[in-house]
Amino acid sequence: MNKPKNVSPKTSLLKSAIIISLGGLIVKVLGAFYRIPLNNFLKAEGLGIYQAAFPVYLILMTFTGSAATTTITKAISAGENGERVLGKSLAVIVPAGIFGWLIMSLFAKPLSTMQGTPDAAAAYIALAPSLIFVSAISCFRGYFQGKNDMRPTAISQIIEQIVKLAVGTTLCFFFGNPPAKGAFLACFAVSAGELSATVYLVFLYKNKREFIADDRGKYTFKRLIAGLIPVTLTTSVIPLSRLFDSFTVVNFMSGYTNNATGLYGLYSGSVESIIGMPVALCYGLSAAAIPAISSYFSKKDYENAKRNSVKALSYTLFLSAVSFACIAFFSETVVNILFPKLTDDNKTILNKLIDFAAIDVVLLSLIQTESSVLIAIDKPFLPSVSLFIGFTIKATAQLLLLKNPKLNIFAVLYSDILCYLVAVFLNLVYIIYRFKKRKPNDETYTCGRGSEGRRPLFESLRRDKESR
Repeated sequence: MNKPKNVSPKTSLLKSAIIISLGGLIVKVLGAFYRIPLNNFLKAEGLGIYQAAFPVYLILMTFTGSAATTTITKAISAGENGERVLGKSLAVIVPAGIFGWLIMSLFAKPLSTMQGTPDAAAAYIALAPSLIFVSAISCFRGYFQGKNDMRPTAISQIIEQIVKLAVGTTLCFFFGNPPAKGAFLACFAVSAGELSATVYLVFLYKNKREFIADDRGKYTFKRLIAGLIPVTLTTSVIPLSRLFDSFTVVNFMSGYTNNATGLYGLYSGSVESIIGMPVALCYGLSAAAIPAISSYFSKKDYENAKRNSVKALSYTLFLSAVSFACIAFFSETVVNILFPKLTDDNKTILNKLIDFAAIDVVLLSLIQTESSVLIAIDKPFLPSVSLFIGFTIKATAQLLLLKNPKLNIFAVLYSDILCYLVAVFLNLVYIIYRFKKRKPNDETYTCGRGSEGRRPLFESLRRDKESR
């Protein structure tokens, strides 16, 4: 029987972050290469059909597995039996993915019709199996990340993109007409990429898994669900925010401009795709932060937990600030390279949008890492609370600002910045407060709600009251 390996809290935070960040960068580059042939093969109509299925897909993915990676990473890095955690997670998350697959498949026609793109029904069906594969992928990535091994996550992401690129370009080149068929094949390629990543992770797990003799920890379904709920709430806020935008922006702006749809497309498509690249690069720091911090925190080594939290936030701030400067300084060059066919007027607007939106790189990156820190220190609901407060403020501000024709699409940008600023501030305030209350080997303040270490404080207060 193999001897279990303990997760080393001393594993370099920066090294782990670099592995995932480099993987994310390669993935983004491959994704860009995939978009170029798609534009050529599918044209505008085919791309519209292809994109139609993704909003529903992303929302379903949020509720069928995307939270699993973080939850599993946290549990295993805190000392839980990895095999037990993974087994429980697969038993819950994969059926959720199957449910999502059924929803997308069965409601493909009515959903695509409601969107005004009935031809997208086949794309829905081709994309739906990805939800099953993503649910399994999330579990296995969480398992390896919980053991401070970030390579499987990075490699599986690269495999996924390579297969998608190869299958998608080949099929669309030979069989990509008419546009609806091309969109179907492009979505099929996405499912093929997710399947390949699943096969790789399952194979890797079977060769690296550790057989644990004892059953310490006894990780339960109740604890799994309790961990999944707050993370799911956090990851759902931004997709729901985008859904809110899709129902409000064009409807409001149509009252004073004929280019409402085009302006919304510039922001939701072009701007967010540019901003998303450096944010994805910073994701490595947030992924690496959880095992690096929670392993110390679970042992009440608050000084080292604090030190790793500061490192993660500092690295994130530095990397995102450099990205912000590069995007803001080279915005015109980036627009000319990536969007050469835009009109001069649209290029001017896009340049201005990017100049302001570059700040979102810093804010979104910090939110990612702050959320990971809060999850690692057993406060998983705080990120969702701060984001929901931010979203409420954003929604109110956006509805007011959209009434101003002078602002038009910039109303959405300013509202988003306000949302992220609020979330960053609230998260940071609580992190500072939390660690100020923590002392080395302090038994008064504990890692979790209702834990045993809290009792001495309450008991002393009760005794003081009784003595008086």
